[in-house]
Amino acid sequence: MMEESDRDSVWELLGQASDALDDDSVLECHGFLKQARRSLDRLADADQDLEYEYYLLAGEVCFASGNYVGSKRQCDVAREYRPDDPDGIFLQARACFHSWEFEESRKLLGSPLLPSSPSVTYYRGLLAEFSGDPEAAESFYAQAEKEDPEVFCRPSRHPPDQVEAMLQEVLAELPPDVQEAMEGVSVSLQPLPDPETHASPDTDPMILGLYSGTPLTEGNSFELSMDVSRIWVFQSNVERVARNAEELMHELRTTLLHEIGHHLGWNEDDLEERGLD
Repeated sequence: MMEESDRDSVWELLGQASDALDDDSVLECHGFLKQARRSLDRLADADQDLEYEYYLLAGEVCFASGNYVGSKRQCDVAREYRPDDPDGIFLQARACFHSWEFEESRKLLGSPLLPSSPSVTYYRGLLAEFSGDPEAAESFYAQAEKEDPEVFCRPSRHPPDQVEAMLQEVLAELPPDVQEAMEGVSVSLQPLPDPETHASPDTDPMILGLYSGTPLTEGNSFELSMDVSRIWVFQSNVERVARNAEELMHELRTTLLHEIGHHLGWNEDDLEERGLD
């Protein structure tokens, strides 16, 4: 009788954790999961359904927190209990993609156990794009938009020289002191992040921009750094969050200013205070 009560308690805690995650209350979700883990460990016999739901939810929490390596790890354990469940397969596929494991993600997305959905279609588009097949990518994006236009939209594509001109316009509008501080900083536009150059546990393939170098607040004015400070802006990733040229300009400006802030050692409040948010 006590065992059944404990199981009911775990189901209730997992339900509360799921509700907290839906409300973007990640810390609250962690708290419920800790309680659920303690209750699970007290059970005399392992309950595969409960264990699966626990580890799947733990993987979703890691994913929502940007810890994609942790999400994959939790999925590995979850799928030991229920390897054929579509929810576990899709979460692991997404975690692999955001961890730069494109081939493994493609394999999981191609599983016959995974039903078609707009989200699955969209990730297939991402994999096609990062694999150098833009035509297939656009087809997948269009299909996802058709199936769920409130969530998905086709990227707003523009010629690279037009996007480069937009970036130069943002740079030209910077205050003189910021322009001076940006001297020697390489600002380059690239289609997508390069796995050979940009892949790391801390970098999402869908990142809009990236700064590499030593912020001015950390540098030594009496020493010349041998490292060139660089800012990359990834055109395809920015286009994917914009529906038109106006939104593209807004996203480019926000991305570039954010990366400039890294170089200057400023946070979001510093940018807002200077009217550069």
